[in-house]
Amino acid sequence: MSHQMFVATFRTNGVTIALFGALLVTFALLTFAKFGGQTERIGGYFGLLTAGIAWYVALAGLLSSMPSAFTLPVWPVRGVEPAPRS
Repeated sequence: MSHQMFVATFRTNGVTIALFGALLVTFALLTFAKFGGQTERIGGYFGLLTAGIAWYVALAGLLSSMPSAFTLPVWPVRGVEPAPRS
């Protein structure tokens, strides 16, 4: 399921792609560790990285949805038009 969501993010922006890419790697490492691999620790570190990216995505979305003194860059994907705001 997470790989399908990762592919779906290719039409959004760079930080969302990074978020779901890191999540996919985290799930893969932790799944491999569950089946006997020695990747539990690195999977945990990738989980922390994923959480940091998620906080960045949340803050960027919050700052762009209301008037603020600054915004965070999200690196939009070229060739994809943003959805109209209602």
